[in-house]
Amino acid sequence: MTPLWKWMIFAGTGGGMNLRDGLDASGRKPKGKGVYQYTDKYGANVDGYSPIYSPDEWSPSGDVYVGGTVGLAIWAVTLAGILAGGALLVYSTSALSQ
Repeated sequence: MTPLWKWMIFAGTGGGMNLRDGLDASGRKPKGKGVYQYTDKYGANVDGYSPIYSPDEWSPSGDVYVGGTVGLAIWAVTLAGILAGGALLVYSTSALSQ
């Protein structure tokens, strides 16, 4: 029996691809991989536009930052450092520093 993902490659949302002379628009013969060519490697339909989803990196509810208080503090210190660095650059190149 053919696995479902192999059937889905050719079915698509419109039901199938009828290629004239068996060639696609660029004149190449299709390989039959489609976006499902990595299904065995990653266990999902990964294409060039979708990132590989890992449930471990996301909050179950979406309401809580998974990094916790420490991660949030690191983020805040980084943002403050970038803003302070920008302010220092503006000040050091202005007439106020003279």
